[in-house]
Amino acid sequence: MKIGILFLIFVFIISPICSAEVDFSVMNLWTEKSTSAGGFFINLTEEKNDNNQSVNANVNFSKIGSNLDYLKGDLFFCEFDFVYKHQMFESKSQFIIPTFNDLFLSVKEKDFLFNEAFNGIGFLQSFSIIKNHFQISPYFQYTFFPSSSGAFHWFSGKIGIPKVVSTGLNFYISDHQINFLYTNAKINVLNDIDVAMGNLFGNNFFAEYKYNFNANQFLFSLFAGCGAFWGNLDLTLTKENQKFLLFPYNFYDCKGKINAQYVLFGGDFSYSNNNFGFELNSIVGFCLNQNGTINLDWKYKKNLFFNGSSGSKQTNIDFFNKKGVILLDVNTFYNFSFFSRPSKIYLEKTFVIPLSNTSTSIDVESELNYEKVMSLIFSGLKLGITIK
Repeated sequence: MKIGILFLIFVFIISPICSAEVDFSVMNLWTEKSTSAGGFFINLTEEKNDNNQSVNANVNFSKIGSNLDYLKGDLFFCEFDFVYKHQMFESKSQFIIPTFNDLFLSVKEKDFLFNEAFNGIGFLQSFSIIKNHFQISPYFQYTFFPSSSGAFHWFSGKIGIPKVVSTGLNFYISDHQINFLYTNAKINVLNDIDVAMGNLFGNNFFAEYKYNFNANQFLFSLFAGCGAFWGNLDLTLTKENQKFLLFPYNFYDCKGKINAQYVLFGGDFSYSNNNFGFELNSIVGFCLNQNGTINLDWKYKKNLFFNGSSGSKQTNIDFFNKKGVILLDVNTFYNFSFFSRPSKIYLEKTFVIPLSNTSTSIDVESELNYEKVMSLIFSGLKLGITIK
């Protein structure tokens, strides 16, 4: 946060002499008891137009930190965008560098250290053909996270993400938009000396239709989409890849699979005049069907401490089935002039409302207390300024 305040002061100093558009914001993602998760976001944009061509360059820096009881760590995110447009052709290149530091998770009051340091690199490239009211935009994105130091609570191991690959195709026909997206990801589970112990594969396909309506000071859009996710897990722990003395098993085998079908729909509304603006964005996501299984097989060592017995267990995975969430984002802004440059200050609040097919009675007196009221008020709150 201190870095964010210093940068805000820096922005005010350089704004009168810098031609780039500058956006700075701070956000509190979640507040719980005396802990919170939040960060700051910095965006610099420069655009040049010359006859029938234009060039847009954008740099984004973000830092998100958390000291929640069950989630601790810092995320640094750098993004570089370059867009070139010439008559009927448009090219967009994006380069991203996400970095996690000292990421700590706690599951059911057990320490679960995910990775001490986790650095990634990502690249996106899209090309667009534009003709009158028609536009087609195929794109490709590739991201990977090399493995790094870390440890799980239950066993000696860490993860590496060798690939997250997305391919998509967007169509624009006047006020109508159709989008297709397919994503494939792989996560490797490694021990401390980088010997592979298993992996997790995931696939997702999503299709969406969106309608945009523009009437003077009003902008309105509706969208609806559906998707499917499927994945599988294969992990085997053995006395050979778990070298610590008290590992109790000859082997511990975990195999699983999951499938899910879901829908997303919502709408965006905005109004603006010379001085004031208002935006309302909504997303409703609901899992129509989700099922899966986890199969466990194990055999203990036979020695002074363990009796060499074996066993197996199957567990169903249906925790997302017939459940969903509503996201409401409300944004108000005020336009003003800063050193003769158009600027705005904005306040944004995000509401998260869970959905379920089961109803549960709530004791208001026991559930709604001061800490939860403060959490509802300050979670998802964002304050920012843009200087054009």
